[in-house]
Amino acid sequence: MIKCVNGSVRLDPVLALTEPRPTVQPGGEARVTLTVRNAGAEVEQYRFEVLGECSRWTDVVPRQVSVLPEEAREETVTVVFRPPPAPASVAGEVPFGVRCVSLESPQRCAVVEGDVTVGAVVGLRDRLDPVTPRARWTGRYRAVFDNTGSVPVTLKLSASDTKRALRFAVAPEELAVAPGRTATGYLLVKPRQPAMLGTVKQHPFTVEYEASDGVRRGQLAGVFEQRPILSKGLVALAVVLVALLGAGAVLLARRAGGPGGPEPIAGPPPPVALASVTRVTDASVQLVWQRSPYATGYVAQEVLADGSVGSSKQVDERDQSALTWTELAPGKHCFRVLAVGAAGRSTPSEPKCVELKAAPPSSPAGPSGAAGADAGAEPVKGAYVIYTPPTAIDDRTAQGVAEKLVAKLQALGVPARLVDSRESKRIADGTGGLWVVLQDGFPDFQAALAECNKRRSVAPDCFAVAP
Repeated sequence: MIKCVNGSVRLDPVLALTEPRPTVQPGGEARVTLTVRNAGAEVEQYRFEVLGECSRWTDVVPRQVSVLPEEAREETVTVVFRPPPAPASVAGEVPFGVRCVSLESPQRCAVVEGDVTVGAVVGLRDRLDPVTPRARWTGRYRAVFDNTGSVPVTLKLSASDTKRALRFAVAPEELAVAPGRTATGYLLVKPRQPAMLGTVKQHPFTVEYEASDGVRRGQLAGVFEQRPILSKGLVALAVVLVALLGAGAVLLARRAGGPGGPEPIAGPPPPVALASVTRVTDASVQLVWQRSPYATGYVAQEVLADGSVGSSKQVDERDQSALTWTELAPGKHCFRVLAVGAAGRSTPSEPKCVELKAAPPSSPAGPSGAAGADAGAEPVKGAYVIYTPPTAIDDRTAQGVAEKLVAKLQALGVPARLVDSRESKRIADGTGGLWVVLQDGFPDFQAALAECNKRRSVAPDCFAVAP
């Protein structure tokens, strides 16, 4: 585009990439030179920015240059690609663009496009967890696979034993494992010939798996211990069962008010004592009371300051002796319990009270706009966990999202914290700064991955980083 200002001709900048299709490995770095030429007649100041999905981990160095006029004069900048390590990165071609904008007039701009190829990282960890490896009839096992790479893996599962003494059932026979995720296959093992008497027999077997590409394959070794159906232990078990049946009969008789149980009474059941009222969170408490053999249920009531009854909760289980009361406001709360029987309710217990304090206010936003951030924090030595995709520091539309996630995790007892990636050498960003919610101090990748799987209801896109 040509523009005339006071007789001078101003043109859009002319851009050229030395390599429009670079290749980079996850956790690595690739650099491409970008040439900018000023086709106008006056000196221009240009600013660069990266467009596309890879903008989170791509930067331009320097971000601003001054270019003299005349077509023969050129300046160069470097486009730096730093995708995060697997499994956080996505393998394959990622389109990108670099926009060059004049600082004197934003209407004078140009865009150069390309495709960066992020290499695939293949990683798979496997293990066979015995659930019931010793049995008379059926053994149960779990085949667990962790995808530590950046590409999905589809596995075909099967099982066999060399002596053909066992039958197997595998479910599912084909297992898909996404990057950074864990998938589990289930295995049932049955002996072909049940043993009525005799000694314990050991049956070794293997679980084979093969990826859909036909290259990755492996085996997991297991042992099924077949017990005889009749043994000395079975006789001892029969004696225990008889004793348990006798104890159950006595318990049922007591509950029914028969011989050996409490004497039946006329009218409502006697009152029960409220043992304790304990704070659970800033908005919930737990009530524990004495169980009554004459009650068919209970009623918990909140006692207001003037002595009147506020809300109440019904407990229909006669053996239940605890209740969690939620959604309480800060302040003093008092409660009492009544026993419920066939002929009515007992008199209320003596009330007990607890004081709930308001949650402390969140700390004010710092200079970069994030509240409560541990700006200089560095993950300690070992594996660590990053909850959900990190948020760019200069992304104003996402302010407050990371802080809310920290609050949710801390409410669950998770020691998560908010850190500034610019102060960390271990957290890769390549964009000039990310707010990252992390938890660290795990001994190995497996422990960090287990924490991710445990918290996916709050942070579904959590991923673990190896030491």
